[in-house]
Amino acid sequence: MYKSDEEGNIGEQVVTDLETTDTICTVRNIVPGVIYRYNVTASDGTSKSQPSRYVVLNELQSPTPNDVEIAADGSYTATWEKIPNALFYNYYVYEDRIAENDGEFTLIDEDFNSVTDAGGSKMDWTPGNEPKDIQTQVKGYPKGTNMNGYFAAYWAPLTGGYVMVDGWNYFYDVEKNVQDTETGEDLKRYAKFETPVLNISADSSVKLNVSLWGDYASDDQDKEHNYPEYQVNAIAAMVVFNPETGLYEEVERKHFDLDKKTWKNVECEFSKGYEDAKIVIYATDGPSVLYIDNLKVTQQLKKGDAFATCIECQPGLVDAKASVTLPADYAKKNIYQRVVAVNNHKSLFLNLEYNWYSGPSELQLIHEASETAINDATADAAAVEVARYAVDGTQLAAPQKGVNIVRMSDGTARKVVVK
Repeated sequence: MYKSDEEGNIGEQVVTDLETTDTICTVRNIVPGVIYRYNVTASDGTSKSQPSRYVVLNELQSPTPNDVEIAADGSYTATWEKIPNALFYNYYVYEDRIAENDGEFTLIDEDFNSVTDAGGSKMDWTPGNEPKDIQTQVKGYPKGTNMNGYFAAYWAPLTGGYVMVDGWNYFYDVEKNVQDTETGEDLKRYAKFETPVLNISADSSVKLNVSLWGDYASDDQDKEHNYPEYQVNAIAAMVVFNPETGLYEEVERKHFDLDKKTWKNVECEFSKGYEDAKIVIYATDGPSVLYIDNLKVTQQLKKGDAFATCIECQPGLVDAKASVTLPADYAKKNIYQRVVAVNNHKSLFLNLEYNWYSGPSELQLIHEASETAINDATADAAAVEVARYAVDGTQLAAPQKGVNIVRMSDGTARKVVVK
C-alpha cells in the first residue's frame, strides 16, 4: 500500500508484503483523509505473480460544516473544508417536526403524484406495459416528493404518479452473480429507492406500508436457454452507517412476495429505529421492473418528541459550499445542516460507476426555534399557508397553473392543483 494523490501518483510505501492465505487482508493504522492505493500479488511459495493494477482505497473523511449566518430573508451560504479524495458533496437541510400527542407519528408519507427526475421530467407508461428497451436512470435524486433527499438507482418516475426500479440489475448481480470479467469485482448493480439519512428513534418499532407491483417476465438475455419467467419481488431494509467500518450496513431485511402483475399493499415492522439510518426498497428475484407507490413509514412517539425531516437536498456539489434560502416559516422550527462527501470508482465492465459515501456529518443545529414561534406553532388556530412551491422546488410568489406544493403553518405540506 502506498500514499497517493487524486491524480493517481504513487508516493511513500506504507505497507510491504503483508501476507494472507485468504482473499481478505486487514490493514491497520490507516489515517482518515489520506489517499492510499494498493496492489496485490499471488504466490505459490516460491515465485510471485505480476502485481495487480493499483486500486484506490476509498476511505472518505466526514465533512464538518462551518457555522452559518442566516439573513432576514432566510438565505445563507454553507461552507466546509474540502475532503481529500472527495469528488463532490451532497448537502442536506432538515427541520424538526414535533409530535403533538402520544401515539403513531408519520415519518414519511409519499404518494409520488408529483415525482419527477432532476430535470422535471417523467416517463409515460403503465405497470405491465413498459417499453422493450427501458432507458432507466443509473442514479438520481427524485424531485417533487413531500420529503427531499431521496436517492434512486436504475429507476424512473412515471406519469401515473409512482416510481419504478429495474430488477434486471439486481437479478443479474445476485441471482447470476455477474462480475467484471477482467477484475472479478462485484458489480453491485442494485436497483433501489432509498430515503435520505434519518435519525429514527430507537424507542419503538418502525412500521412501513407501501404499494408494490412486481412484473412477471422472462430473461431476455437468455431466451436461447428457454429460461422460465420470473416474478419480480421486493426487499425492504433498514440500513445503518457503521462508523467502525465506514460503510452503510443492513441491520434488518423484509422480503415481500408479490402477485403476478397487479398492485399489492404490503407492510412490515422493523424492530427499532437507528441514528444515521436509511430505509431502502430493492427490486429482487426477477429480471423485470418493480413499481413503488404510496410509501408510508410511522412510529410510536411521545408528545414533544422531535423527528428531523429533510427539506432540502443539493447533490453533486463540486465546491465545498451551498447556497440556501429557507422556507418562510423557518423561524418556527429547529433547522439543521448535514454534509456527505462522495467518491466513485469506474468499473471496466460497461463503463459503470459506483459511489462511495463518507459518514454523514452530525446534524448541526443552525437555527433554534424561538419560544414565541413555538407558541404560535402550537396554538389552536387553524393552519394557514406560509409558503408555496412548484414541483421542482422553486418558491412561488402566487399560485401557478399545475401542481403547487403548499406548506402550512402547522408544518404539513399539501398538493394543490391550480387550473
